[in-house]
Amino acid sequence: YKSTTGDTKTDKTLSAINKLSPAENKAAYDKSFCEKVKEQVILFESNDLMEQSLLETDKGNYDKARALNAANASYLNSNAGYVSKSPELQNQLKTNDAYEKDLKDAESKSEAEKKMMQKSKKESNYKLKMKY
Repeated sequence: YKSTTGDTKTDKTLSAINKLSPAENKAAYDKSFCEKVKEQVILFESNDLMEQSLLETDKGNYDKARALNAANASYLNSNAGYVSKSPELQNQLKTNDAYEKDLKDAESKSEAEKKMMQKSKKESNYKLKMKY
């Protein structure tokens, strides 16, 4: 920056050093997170896993779709404390659980049944994502 003192102008430089160190107090660390933001991150991640599962089903990769769906269920269960407090996450869990049931016998469904199953779950997942 330029410093002006009387009739003289001089260039001066300021520098700041920021030191970050890990929190040693777990309560202080946990307090630094915004619960609503964490819920939205969980919703985004879960919604993405659901979309991946839906895409694999569209491709006919039912085992991979089931694995992704199981991973999503595990992810939601590992965040049960947030899920229990959030209606959005509870709806995501219900959608995931319903899709798990649909996928059990996906290979034996007719093409029309598969299309309806996919359309229904894609709509549910989209509405959760877009907050309808």
